This record gives sequence, C-alpha cells and structure tokens, in this order.
Amino acid sequence: MSPRTEDVTLYWPKGLFFWKPKRVYASGRVQEGKREGKWVFWYTSGAKQLEGEYLGGKKHGVWTKWWETGAKWTQGTCVRGRMDGKWIEWHANGEKARESHWVMGRKDGRWIYWRPDGSIEKTETYDHLTEQVQDLTVCTDLEARKMVKQIQKTAVNKNWEKMVGRPIADLVKPWHIACWVLIFVVGLGVSQGESRLRGVGLAALLAFSVTCLIAWMARDRYRR
Repeated sequence: MSPRTEDVTLYWPKGLFFWKPKRVYASGRVQEGKREGKWVFWYTSGAKQLEGEYLGGKKHGVWTKWWETGAKWTQGTCVRGRMDGKWIEWHANGEKARESHWVMGRKDGRWIYWRPDGSIEKTETYDHLTEQVQDLTVCTDLEARKMVKQIQKTAVNKNWEKMVGRPIADLVKPWHIACWVLIFVVGLGVSQGESRLRGVGLAALLAFSVTCLIAWMARDRYRR
C-alpha cells in the first residue's frame, strides 16, 4: 500500500483582522502526516521567505531564506533536521554577514562575522568534537516568534514553580490568577449598586469557587 500523500496550503493567522483576505504562508506536500519534499514559505506581503526540502518531516538538503526585499538572507545544508557543512548569511544590503561551519548540528572550524559595511567584525574557532549538538535550523519569522513565545512561557512557568512550589504550580497556573482578578473586578463592579461590602464578598466567593473547580479538575493529573 503506497504512503498517503496530499498537497497542503497553509495561511497566515488573521488574529483580530478576521475580515482580511487569506494570505498564503506555506505550500508543500504531506506524507503520512509529515512534511515531505519541496516546501515554500512566503511573507505576508507575498514575497518568498524560505524554500527547501523535507525528509520524513525534517529539513534535509539545501535551504535558502530571503529578506522581504528579495535579497538573499541565508543559505546552507541540513541533514535530517540538523545544520551541516557551510552556512552563509547576508545583511539586508547584500553584504556578507556570517560564514559558519557545522558538523551535524555541532559548530566547527572558523566562523567569520562581517559588519554591514563589509569589514570583518570578529572571528571564532570551534571544534565539533567538543561542542554540544544544537537543533538549530533556518526558520520563518512566524516560527521564530512561536519559539520565542514558548521560551518565555517556559521561563514564566519555572519562576512560578520556584515561587509557589511544584504541588501548587501543577494545580494553579499564572494565567489562572489573572482570570481570578478579572472575575473579582467584574463581580465587584456588578454588585456596586447595592453594597460595597456585599460586592467584595460575592466577587471573592466567585473567585474562590473557580479556584476550587480548577484544583478539583487537576487533582487526578497531579496524583499520577
């Protein structure tokens, strides 16, 4: 039985601008649920942003990224999702920005950095035998934003866990607190017409009820 394949077109998220027409973000083929073969990504303006091939859902082969102006941004080779060989990056004005070397995700050899005016900024030397593997590959601006958000979210959760302890952190998340504050303020505002003290009590009771409900829903997951 041949693998199930289908052509896929992805669109940029509209967010609050739901009335705007769809803008193509990426186009390629999916095989057995994984990206396969050539994929092309575009900016919201319609300019090509990134192009390359996938093998089993991982970047493989030559990948190229362009600035929105059409000038080349970076180019290099990936081997099953890891940077390998020589990678070159350019400034938006076309001047070379960096030349790097990789051995299956490990930095290697002489790296050179250039300023936008073409002068050398610095050089670095690495040995792949002593370097840690880095799962870094060229990505679109949208993917980069998502990665930054995930890093920030992870940092917030770690700090929250240090502050309140793991048992509480597993049951109560920072965004729960924001919801409770909002509920408290709304409840207080609704009940202001009768009695300030009564309003505070009702809002506090509502927030406490929501807290108990969330804790009850999460108790089984925490015990496992």
